[in-house]
Amino acid sequence: MNTVLKVFLSMSLSGSLLILALFAAGRLWKDKFSRQWQYYIWLAALLRLLLPLGPETSLMGKTYQAIDRAITQSSPLPVWPNTPELSSVSGNQSPQISQSSPTVESVPQNADNPAETSSAGHSFRDIAPPLVSRLWLVWLIGALILLIRKITIYQSFIQYIAAGSSPVSNTKLLDRLSLIAEQIGVKGPVELCVNPLISSPLLTGFFRPCIVLPSLEIPERDFQYIILHELTHYKRRDMFYKWLVQAAVCLHWFNPFVHLMSREITKACEFSCDEAVLVKMGRDKAQEYGKTLLDAMASVGKYKEFLGSVTLAENKQLLKERLGAIMKFKMTSKKLKTLTSLLTLCIVLSASFIGIYPMKNSVDAMETLRTADISSLSLNIINASVNVLSAPKNEKIHAEFSEAIYKVDIFIDAQKDEWTVSVSSKANPKNETVTLYLPDISYDNVKLNVNTGYLDCGNFKSGNITGNFNMSYVLLTLPEGFAGSVDAAASGCFQLVSKDDFKNTSASIATSGECVISKPQSFKKNGNTYTYTEGSASNVIKITQSGSCMMGIHTSDTSDFLDFSDQWDFANLWKNGELKEDSQTEPQPKSNDSEQAEKYYQSGSLPLFQISFFHLDKEAQEKWMDRIYTDDQIAFWGAAVDFLDEDCGLVQRFAEKTYGDSNISYFSVLANRMSEKTLERYLDKSLKDGKWAFQSVLYNLLDRKDEFDEQEKKKEKEWAEALKAQYQAAGVTMIDEKNYYYQGQLVDIFLDQRTNQSFYTLNMNPAGTVNIKILRNANDKITGVSYMTKAEIEELFGDMED
Repeated sequence: MNTVLKVFLSMSLSGSLLILALFAAGRLWKDKFSRQWQYYIWLAALLRLLLPLGPETSLMGKTYQAIDRAITQSSPLPVWPNTPELSSVSGNQSPQISQSSPTVESVPQNADNPAETSSAGHSFRDIAPPLVSRLWLVWLIGALILLIRKITIYQSFIQYIAAGSSPVSNTKLLDRLSLIAEQIGVKGPVELCVNPLISSPLLTGFFRPCIVLPSLEIPERDFQYIILHELTHYKRRDMFYKWLVQAAVCLHWFNPFVHLMSREITKACEFSCDEAVLVKMGRDKAQEYGKTLLDAMASVGKYKEFLGSVTLAENKQLLKERLGAIMKFKMTSKKLKTLTSLLTLCIVLSASFIGIYPMKNSVDAMETLRTADISSLSLNIINASVNVLSAPKNEKIHAEFSEAIYKVDIFIDAQKDEWTVSVSSKANPKNETVTLYLPDISYDNVKLNVNTGYLDCGNFKSGNITGNFNMSYVLLTLPEGFAGSVDAAASGCFQLVSKDDFKNTSASIATSGECVISKPQSFKKNGNTYTYTEGSASNVIKITQSGSCMMGIHTSDTSDFLDFSDQWDFANLWKNGELKEDSQTEPQPKSNDSEQAEKYYQSGSLPLFQISFFHLDKEAQEKWMDRIYTDDQIAFWGAAVDFLDEDCGLVQRFAEKTYGDSNISYFSVLANRMSEKTLERYLDKSLKDGKWAFQSVLYNLLDRKDEFDEQEKKKEKEWAEALKAQYQAAGVTMIDEKNYYYQGQLVDIFLDQRTNQSFYTLNMNPAGTVNIKILRNANDKITGVSYMTKAEIEELFGDMED
């Protein structure tokens, strides 16, 4: 992939992290810090998105290999150009590889036709790199299209303003404009025009500022505040700021967080300008300035201003919040200024710490492999079965696996000298196993992460082994002469075997579940912890139960761990992939399945409950589902439903129950076990019954979301028409969203609020003469209309006058 695009994607990622941090923190400091500071602090995120600069050591620098891997790898690893053709690999047979050429291979086991497989593999490798290398072209085309569109719209807007504008020749107004400009330090001429087609006063022009008014019939007080507001925008160069934001939006058009940042900056711009005006005018002018803002909102809606201008009243939805901020305005104390400076420094340092993709560290990891000695290993297994063996002498790491079942990625971190191997399943693994061959060398660190998988590993002679085994079967064998440590957290089934009987080892085994120890006389039990020390205790073993787990700690001369696994054959249960009731390898818990299910349900062990639930008969399963539904345990409900057959009797019964109860959460889980025919039947039923939430789920599962969107638009239109009719029945005539009439009079303030206050309609038209509110009962039905009192208006808008 193009290195420039890698750097740019890292800029977008690091910028997103900073945007999320600022957005979250903004909810905390909204009323505590200066609005102007809250406006300009977004520059930290903006510059992070636009400037490809960063320290040599950064968060992005630590993770750029993972990003490279996600973007560039079209196969587990590239094949060396001078590597001979591999022979067909099956069973435990090793691939024939030249010892003079270091290689890293992921070899499919199911190569029935080597020539065909090789041809297909080469075809994919030939096609994928050019596609990946041209991703930068897709990004660039998208950015150019968006930038050209914004510039075109801006030019059309300027032409629209110019066509309808005429210069103001009133010398009195021009003198007042010059005086205000001089008072706030604006040098150079500022034009004044009038355009009756615009909805609010606005400022245009980057270098030749022009204030455009919708009318000259403006009170003297309002004229002063309007001019001061627009000149403040000009003095602060807000239009340049806005276009800088738009440049970031165009470059990062694919990033939703950048669009979120753009909206936040637009809001912050007006709040900060209001504050800047009040700093000039004084706190005692806040009420008058707020009234000017209300008057400016009166005509909003005629024409939506474009981003190239800055207006006095850009969005009427922000009116109440802006008015509240104006009335709460107070001068910033010295103590708060100091705190603001420290916070700014922290944010700037954080932006630097996040960093970007370091171009100079773009090293060909495969080439580095020729001279680097790999000292660490990270093995990640997700829903897969892996058997780890020692690689033949002089061979590098490679794997044998079924390409139709598994995905194996092998990655080299040249900076850390670390192998990273990731194994995951594409389909049901059944009895298929990945054989992973590792070089027989001494490792410094080994990380084993297994999530719902199977791992058999016994070739680590040394190293610090850390493990995280989640609902998995893990057999870890420590060879004779092992030197190092083991620190693992396990759930499921974990067995540890020491070939030299834990010689020179200190061990700590913490479990609240079942633990089989082959030499119990050597271990001391204290509560749920077993401890043991032998010889020099230079090796340290620490095993901790992280969930429901069965453990076995064994020595080389015992075979009781085989009996232990037979008691609860988790390995075969997982490796079979399918849980068949007639399976000869069906797990046999020590106690009754119902008792086991009860035990795991009470302890909250979801995976083990799921397995126990599977082995119950249909009658017991039905009783459990009734209980789970009554207890409202949605997670256990999902675990139980996962094992039900499609359209089986339990699915049909509980689908009817959850639908009848209008319980969309539980129904949606069951819907995943329904056939298309059943889904269609419930969709027809929900359309007939008018159950909107059920329709949404069913349309989505049937891949007919477009139809639902059309239905939703139609419903919204019907709802708006019905609401208009309800107003009419109550005596209120709604001409449009701006104009309401009550008893023949135009309404100034119109308020319709639901009883639970979750939704309300607030409209203001200063040209109106009456203030009214809609009355609703407990069921949100309209019962009448009443005039709003002065107290109600003050409560709605603070202490501002009507």
